[in-house]
Amino acid sequence: MKIYKIIITNLFTFYSLITFAQFDFSADTLFGCRILNVDFTVNPTEGITDIEWDFGNGLTSNILNPTNITYDSAGNYTVMAIINNTDPPIIKESYINLYTPPISNFIFSSDSTPGTFDFLFICQPQIYPNLSFSYIWDFDDGTINVQSDTSIAYHKYSEEGTYIVGLSVTNNIGCASMSTDTIVVYDSLKVPNIFTPNDDGRNDELIIKTNGRSAYLFHVFSRTGALIYKSESPIIVWHGKTNAGIKVGSGIYFYLIKEVSGSEIKTGFFYLIRENPGEL
Repeated sequence: MKIYKIIITNLFTFYSLITFAQFDFSADTLFGCRILNVDFTVNPTEGITDIEWDFGNGLTSNILNPTNITYDSAGNYTVMAIINNTDPPIIKESYINLYTPPISNFIFSSDSTPGTFDFLFICQPQIYPNLSFSYIWDFDDGTINVQSDTSIAYHKYSEEGTYIVGLSVTNNIGCASMSTDTIVVYDSLKVPNIFTPNDDGRNDELIIKTNGRSAYLFHVFSRTGALIYKSESPIIVWHGKTNAGIKVGSGIYFYLIKEVSGSEIKTGFFYLIRENPGEL
């Protein structure tokens, strides 16, 4: 009788081990962004009386099918389910991957050539080289959104104005983010045709818009061709005076603008009008 009991016990243990060898668990989601709430399911459940969970995020449980387990920090988590009512215990593992949302911040630069309004946009580098990303640019000028599989985009505006450019980035697991930035499009060397330096607080300076980065040589000539003012700066502003500080009189003046580090040259003329003519 004792021998039969031993055989039956051994057969039951053997059958249990076969059953438990088929044991596994699944998660309703294995990856995502920002925050994940995960439900775990054991299959099969027969014979499991003592189970221990380690979710890899500092939380544990003894519930057979735990639900709503929260992951709120980017990282790779090892999840373990341990059946303790076997000898030896049976351990199964799975992995949860929580990603930081895609980076959608971008920088831009403009072509300094007058009247071109060409812009280069570059999204900042992503931190996950194993994922793929798609980029959708909205240039806010009435054109169809431009979609690209690269982080670089070029766009040409047809006219001056203020535009809110948007970029939406999505990775291949469905995580997305969006950012916007405001750009002002203008002729980078747009010279006014008249200014009135009368010290009345209105139009007292000749201000020429630049891109703020390149340095320019700015020369002003009289009608007879005499050089009366020159400067070298990323900002072009003239107050109607010679380099010696002498006010010049009303009249037509010619200018030459040249980019210090390039070959760009712009020439033309403007009117200077003041109520009290200067010494020239």
